[in-house]
Amino acid sequence: MIEYDGLFSKYTESSRYSLNTKGLYFWGSSYIVANTLFNVNQNQREFRLLELRGRTDDIERLITFEYGDIYAKSTFWGSAVRIAGIQVSKNFRLKPDIITYPLPDFQGEVMLPSSIDIYYNQAKVLTENLKPGPFEIKDIPIMTGEGNLRVVIKDVLGREKVVEIPFMTDRALLKPGLTEYAISIGAIKKNYFNDFFSYGKFVFNSYYKKGVLNWFSFGTGLYLQGADGFAAGFSPYFLSKLGLIIPKTALSYNKGKFSALYGIDYSKRIGIFNARFSYTKRQDNFLRPSSRLASIKESITSSLSVNMGNFGNITLFYNRRAYEGDREEEQTTNIIYNKSLFKRVSLNVGYSKSLKNQYFYGSLNLPLGGSHSSSFKYQNKDSQNSYTFSVRRNNSFNKGLSYQGSFNKTDGNNNITFSSSYNFEQLTLSGGISSTKNSSYSSTSYRAGVSGSIIFMDGEIFLKRKIYNSFAIIKIDPPMKNVEVKVNNRAAGKTDKRGTLFVPYLNPYRHNEVRINPATLDIKSVIDKNIYSFIPYQKHGYLLKFKTKKVNSIRLKILLPDGSYLPAGSKIEVDGKDSGIVGFKGKSYIENISVGKHKISVDYLDGRCETEINITQDMIEKVVPFIGVYTCNLKNVHMIAKKEGKYIINTKRSKSIKNKENMTKEETKPNNLTLNKQKNKKVSISQKRENIEIVNYDDFQSIEEFLEFRESLKIDVQ
Repeated sequence: MIEYDGLFSKYTESSRYSLNTKGLYFWGSSYIVANTLFNVNQNQREFRLLELRGRTDDIERLITFEYGDIYAKSTFWGSAVRIAGIQVSKNFRLKPDIITYPLPDFQGEVMLPSSIDIYYNQAKVLTENLKPGPFEIKDIPIMTGEGNLRVVIKDVLGREKVVEIPFMTDRALLKPGLTEYAISIGAIKKNYFNDFFSYGKFVFNSYYKKGVLNWFSFGTGLYLQGADGFAAGFSPYFLSKLGLIIPKTALSYNKGKFSALYGIDYSKRIGIFNARFSYTKRQDNFLRPSSRLASIKESITSSLSVNMGNFGNITLFYNRRAYEGDREEEQTTNIIYNKSLFKRVSLNVGYSKSLKNQYFYGSLNLPLGGSHSSSFKYQNKDSQNSYTFSVRRNNSFNKGLSYQGSFNKTDGNNNITFSSSYNFEQLTLSGGISSTKNSSYSSTSYRAGVSGSIIFMDGEIFLKRKIYNSFAIIKIDPPMKNVEVKVNNRAAGKTDKRGTLFVPYLNPYRHNEVRINPATLDIKSVIDKNIYSFIPYQKHGYLLKFKTKKVNSIRLKILLPDGSYLPAGSKIEVDGKDSGIVGFKGKSYIENISVGKHKISVDYLDGRCETEINITQDMIEKVVPFIGVYTCNLKNVHMIAKKEGKYIINTKRSKSIKNKENMTKEETKPNNLTLNKQKNKKVSISQKRENIEIVNYDDFQSIEEFLEFRESLKIDVQ
């Protein structure tokens, strides 16, 4: 697959063309991607290879292997560095349904069969039936935080017991026994955007985290950088009624000097209050993974959120950063209030103050119905007033038009911006215009773009919009148009004349189900398998072929020679193979019929009859044609009736039998007749002139033996 994003932009005195491409080759559980950028302006043309990397996922073991241009990630250092190398990591995202943080347990004992219901914030989160004896319920499904669970136990006699159990948990913790890690080895990428082949020093980066108890986990980090030195750190995670406390300590050796890092992270949720605080102090020359030009020497971050329910939410935020070298210190204080008013109307008001300036802002978001919305925003920054009104239509993932227009007035400057995009099935076209004007200056800029994907699969080329996750190509074989396809119980579309449908959204690493609606197939077609159920990998495409076959069927009416109807339910054979049953009034339906002559045989209560049909090509081309009324000629007749505890069997023979009187008893006995008689019992057969045989059914040891005898009397006479 090749993803492309081309843009042409024109300013007052210059213009520029750019094309960004991502070439992706995927197979099995792996993929390789190459990212390039091509720029053209008045002065130069340039081509840059931005990254070349690969990835392999092992879903069963939850391991991701990456190689090429990657980020050496670390949850311990809170930063990452771009390297050319390899990385192996434990990746819980490969199974999104896994809950990695500790969940509360509950155990007890009941004397009688009982039921247990567990509630969290008045919502039932679990229901189970209990057998008499001790029980234990693990991993009660709740969100993170702290509070009380209400457990209601009710036995078969109606007696009820209610227990309140407190709990605390946090996503930063790991369940006891779970581990998380990442190991990276490679060389630092220097001057990443301008020079792909510029490499720095060798680095080794790793972190390891383990869950020990429900309230305790720990993490470590190790970073080596060429001959400069190393950094190693340790961080425990404590959860108590005071909140989650994460102290951090680390030691670094860099170019002959030792330095230290220390700090603490804290978070606590109490009812409607949610508080967070983080402090980190790094001594000079502390070595850590970082792509920043200026390393942070000291940082303080704190926030307090108050959820006031119907009265909205208010957040206080403070951030301070000091850097090594000449970079100035940053300090910001924010107060933000937001509230949903009515009918999805929302209000946001905020105040922000930094070391150099301060500003106040407020916005009102108004839905306009459907996918349209509007907003009005006011901002006062350093005594300068700014007003912005915008209208937008969002249609990001569907075919059709999206656009956004805004008008901004800032003191004497007026700015009008309009941008739009249209999603075709094959690509997305976009464009925009921006105009700025004041009393002494005016400028206008334009831009136009195109984006999409080119996919090579199954010997074909598919032109599609940008693919953000995984995708599937559905094919009906042989091709069939307008077949309905559902993905995860959601209508995905209908196949085209080639029997193909492109599905651009599959959920990676989650269970996906692609289903064909058999009711939308051609009435003469059947499908062997109409469901694919699988777990797709990220950035992968899947070719799903559904095999169908044509079933040529006919309708006809079969009657006996005297014009009477065959009994409903009689078995029909076509060329000696079971092909259906006779319906009411002789109406019959036969599947899997081919062009040519066929012998039709019907077994019914009184015997067997036959006829012949001739199927022509014009019959087969119709859906389910009615081919006419056919007379079924009798081949042999037998009649069995119960009378006074005996069966009377009519064994009339055809006149075509020669020398009937000279046939011996052994010759007239059916070959497949085997009678297991009881001791001292004989089958009494009284031969009469009318060929009536009186058989006492009590002379047989079982009903199966009698039915075998009765079947043997069905003799075809030529």
